[in-house]
Amino acid sequence: AITMLPSAIYCFYFVLSRQWISPSTIEEARMTVSEAIDPCIEPSWFSPLDGIPFSVLAIGLGWIMHTPFSFVFHWMYAHRLEVGQNHLSLKLDHAFMHIASGFISYGTSGRWEYCLLNFIMNFDFAWRHLFHDKVEERSNIIRVVISGLMGQILPILFHGQWVLGLQLSLVYGVGGWMFAAYPLGLWSHSIFHLVLVFAPYIMMSASLHLPGNEEIIKQAAECAVHHG
Repeated sequence: AITMLPSAIYCFYFVLSRQWISPSTIEEARMTVSEAIDPCIEPSWFSPLDGIPFSVLAIGLGWIMHTPFSFVFHWMYAHRLEVGQNHLSLKLDHAFMHIASGFISYGTSGRWEYCLLNFIMNFDFAWRHLFHDKVEERSNIIRVVISGLMGQILPILFHGQWVLGLQLSLVYGVGGWMFAAYPLGLWSHSIFHLVLVFAPYIMMSASLHLPGNEEIIKQAAECAVHHG
């Protein structure tokens, strides 16, 4: 269960420490920033969110919102349940995996209409987990693959970010192999979670290069310099 936490922790770190603003952008802002910049959030707990692209925030929100449901399932129930038992905690873990993918689809595509299509698809997948008595394992795997491709990998490739898209595919490929083949015995599932820690970094890095985000980040850097 603890291996579920690093991905969410990294998302918090990436957002709150302004890792989405590169050092070179900050240096450029130091040379051009004026005394009064509008609009900037006044210095507060919310200052790290000043100017953050919604696409980056959507990815972080997706990963963070799924974590508590997955943590509860793995910490309290996974070791007690029989194989194939459809417990509420497992239903919520799987359902919120798909809901999270809906948010992430905006982060990787930057398009609300594409996000809406993914939400409709993932809502159907989540509904099946929550309200159907039995979800076949094969059907579940197929839906996870479709959700990952449509909402995460394909939008990155569509925007021409082939290296990041292939890196994300590799992460999911290795993670999926760990999940399915169990090459390290009972440790395999924990390693599967740890392999996925690389996914939010790749997704948020891709999101930074979406059309329009460069100007947003530049203004955010000016606000960061303005606040000191």
